Amino acid sequence: MNFIQGRMYPTLNRAVLFLSVASALTACTSWQKAPSTAATCEQLQELVADHSSGFQNFRGRASDAKSITVWRSNFHLVGNDCQVWGWGEGRFSYVCSLIEPNEATAQTHFKAAQEKARTCLDSSWSITVGERAMGPGKRADFSHPDKTAVISMVVMPSPALFRDEWRTYYFVGDVKELK
Repeated sequence: MNFIQGRMYPTLNRAVLFLSVASALTACTSWQKAPSTAATCEQLQELVADHSSGFQNFRGRASDAKSITVWRSNFHLVGNDCQVWGWGEGRFSYVCSLIEPNEATAQTHFKAAQEKARTCLDSSWSITVGERAMGPGKRADFSHPDKTAVISMVVMPSPALFRDEWRTYYFVGDVKELK
């Protein structure tokens, strides 16, 4: 017999209690990660549609800076670091970034994001893939002739202090805001 908070529990009950709590925590962790790994085509379509309203449906807590407002997003297309950027004058971008351990992983995510977008978007969307205009890396832009929003993916090196990292960015917004 063991005592927990002044009550006597048999060892078997304590093990069951431990496993139940561990199971609940695991389920909670999986649930929290689900939006970042299970982004659906419907959610991507919602992001494009919500561009015209400044991504109102995707804004969380705001932080104001001198010339930009940044909202933590309540939806993560990838990873867990997505934000809505408000540039003023009605300009908004939805941005996610992943820090990658190496170029191979970054390129894999970059290609997978393109494939996912291709399956989610109809044939009226076109893709342009090429080198970034500013600095090394690649960029893929999906555009539609009747929409102001583009869907872009960028892969680029991001030198760190003690090692080289790569970053993969996912962007929904006006193409003029992405450099």
